[in-house]
Amino acid sequence: MFVILRFLDSLESGHVTRVTTAATPVKKSITQQKRPYIKNSKSKGLADLLDTVWEGDECDGEDEPAVLVDDEQDTSTSALLRQILDTFILGLSKVTSKEGADKMAIDFCTNLNRRHYRKKLVQALYNVPRTRADLLPLYSRIVAVLNPVMPDVGGDLCEALRRQFRWLVRRQDPLRLESKIRNVRFMAELTKFGIFSKAECLLCLKILLNNFKHHAVEMVCCLLESGGRFLYWSPDSHSRMKILLEELLRRKSLRLFDARMDSMIENAYFSCSTPETAASRTGQNMTIKIRTPMQMFIRKIFLDDLNRTDPSDVTCLTSLIRRLPWDDPEVFEYGLKYLSSAWRINYASISALANVLAGLANYQDDLAVRVVDNVLDDIRVQLELNNSKFNQRRLAMVRYLGEMYNYRIVDSSVIFNTLFSLILFGWIADVPTMLDPPSHLLRIRLVCALLNTCGEYFSHGTARRRLDSFLALFRRYFWMKRENVVWSDHCPFPMTIVHLVEDTMGKLRRDFSLLKNLEEAEAALKKINDKMLEKVNMDSFNAALKKEEESADTGDNTSESSSLSGSLLDLSLLDNEQAVTDDIRSKPEINSDDLDFMATLEKLTSESYQTQAQAKVPQFKTAIPSIVKEQLQNPVHPRESNDSTVRVGLMTKKGQKQHLIKFMDLPEDTEYVSHWKATEETEKRERSEMMRLTLNMSHRQEREEFEDLVSTSTRSLPAPRQEAMRFGGPPKSNKPPPNRNGDGPVKGTAVHRL
Repeated sequence: MFVILRFLDSLESGHVTRVTTAATPVKKSITQQKRPYIKNSKSKGLADLLDTVWEGDECDGEDEPAVLVDDEQDTSTSALLRQILDTFILGLSKVTSKEGADKMAIDFCTNLNRRHYRKKLVQALYNVPRTRADLLPLYSRIVAVLNPVMPDVGGDLCEALRRQFRWLVRRQDPLRLESKIRNVRFMAELTKFGIFSKAECLLCLKILLNNFKHHAVEMVCCLLESGGRFLYWSPDSHSRMKILLEELLRRKSLRLFDARMDSMIENAYFSCSTPETAASRTGQNMTIKIRTPMQMFIRKIFLDDLNRTDPSDVTCLTSLIRRLPWDDPEVFEYGLKYLSSAWRINYASISALANVLAGLANYQDDLAVRVVDNVLDDIRVQLELNNSKFNQRRLAMVRYLGEMYNYRIVDSSVIFNTLFSLILFGWIADVPTMLDPPSHLLRIRLVCALLNTCGEYFSHGTARRRLDSFLALFRRYFWMKRENVVWSDHCPFPMTIVHLVEDTMGKLRRDFSLLKNLEEAEAALKKINDKMLEKVNMDSFNAALKKEEESADTGDNTSESSSLSGSLLDLSLLDNEQAVTDDIRSKPEINSDDLDFMATLEKLTSESYQTQAQAKVPQFKTAIPSIVKEQLQNPVHPRESNDSTVRVGLMTKKGQKQHLIKFMDLPEDTEYVSHWKATEETEKRERSEMMRLTLNMSHRQEREEFEDLVSTSTRSLPAPRQEAMRFGGPPKSNKPPPNRNGDGPVKGTAVHRL
């Protein structure tokens, strides 16, 4: 008895039926076997893939399909090449990193590129151990690297995996779970590298969903976890993958699974489409940015037209950008945004963007300055963040800065400051920090990108000497990275970085070698420093330094000390050989930025001085001793009556000593006496006014208190009763009633006047 699986439905249904027939003694040929009829099939890939089940006998046998290579066919190779091949195949299982996988692919392409050896490689990749799931991404990377030059390796491996998948689905062996998981994961990894077709991967997923039980559930989960997110977010497979994910949830709701299966299915589903990302794809939660027609036109110029334009011919595009209304602040800021974002365009079009900026700089000075500031700020911020997510952005901005120098937008000092910051920022006394860890090699790529862009123009004068000094320092930085303990035989230093540095230095200086180790690089750097110091007269330098220290102690000659400190800075950087002469007569060149800074500083200094001059000095006031008052009122030598002077006593005190009083006579017409008299009169008027206000307030308070007292003590007399008035009471009298004690008003009813 044997079982034949027939696929009777089309791509939309995909149901699988099992037909059991009796075995016949005579086996039919392959051409006489009945193939399944695909009803109304709209997918040629499905028909071709289903036909592979019926082609040949490898899917009908009891043994698992395998990749077999006849060693007898290889008769022309030597024993040495066979030994190299065996060593290479044994080393495949020891690959643990992407760099190792790339190295293995390069070695095979260089030394073992034979048809028979390629079949051996396919056999080795196909027979990966079931428990080594960590090798599947690396093996897929090896196949992807070899695919451009050896397409038969990827094709044979994909064909073998398809045969194995069909055999595993038809057998439904409960003891081959690891082989099934390995098969679907290998297909998913190859799909992500573009070796295995997306349509065939989706078809395998649909076949597993149609038979959604037992091991098929785990195979679906492994396939989605490995390559489901890639298939979901790819534009050409998103719609189909979305339908299959909905089918997965539907089949999950129709069947009753245990808690482990439910958790696996949910994890697989959300690994492809999280709730947040799924909500962002819907029209209700999608944020639509509304742009004005002018903004859309600017985007078209920089993102579409600039990428399609030849970098050497942007005259028409530059004239079009010049016609924009740059006086409008919104247009200015929006154009500045795209002129400062070199990572938004193609890497090959960065030169065209710098050309456009150079054309605008002649008409929009502020725009060019703002763009340069934004580019330098972005480079510095990325140095401080050190986030690998922005590596491509950092390369684009550094290339953009180099193109700015080529088009004379910035000078060489900006380039050299950036170069030195790339290799010095984040290091403390030759010790790396987290801003530049030893295993981080992007800064070497940034330096090489900047030098390859504009380094060829530093070929004469001061720029050539500064470049030589930087290359010596960069060579030392390179060897400090390369000889770090993080690199070993197990994880070697990438040779691509070594070749990149060698090519860059060979392009700039043909006689500049990379040397052999860190000691030689440090010796070469020290030799350059000594050579630069020989051209400086140290005696005059020491004399000037001593003079500067003396001026600092006395507080004089501030300008000379500041100029000397600037000369010291130039010496420390070794920027110019003629910065310090015998008499230190040379002065640094002053550009427009320095003049603006000096004018602003002088303005601030003058304003501060005027503010301090106008501020009032607080007067020291203390009680005058009685002895001083007596001496002032009764002088020892009384002055004459016609003497128009004023006697003044000057009282001073130092530390804890007693007051020292000195008397003097000053004329009345002096400024001090007139000012003192005016102050005395003003204070006298203020005291009299304060006294008047205080007395008025006191009188008002006393009057209010007395009125309140009178109102509480005074009582009105009771009114006559109505009954007495009705029946003829006693007549009214203006005379008060008699008192019991005698004549006079009743107590408590009299009103006393002040």
